[in-house]
Amino acid sequence: AEKRHLRNQYDQMQNEIKRLSKDRDLEISTKKNTETELARLKAEATQLESQMASIQSELDSDLTDELNSQDQGELERLTADTTELRSKLIEISNLRAEAESK
Repeated sequence: AEKRHLRNQYDQMQNEIKRLSKDRDLEISTKKNTETELARLKAEATQLESQMASIQSELDSDLTDELNSQDQGELERLTADTTELRSKLIEISNLRAEAESK
């Protein structure tokens, strides 16, 4: 009776080991699939980001091309005016700081 009891325990332990091995194998397989899917999604995201950058660049180029020569002249003039005003503001700010420190 004692041997039978030990044999049953042994068989139960073997069955438990088999079950745990199957569970482990399933988890490993699932993890590999998840990692593969994650790598695929990362690659897809990188590709989409690249496509978006390309489209944005194309749109910017198209917008510049759409400006007629008068608009381009106006844009260049405004850019120059803005740069000049920015320089004057910096100069005024520096003079003010210099005057306040005296």
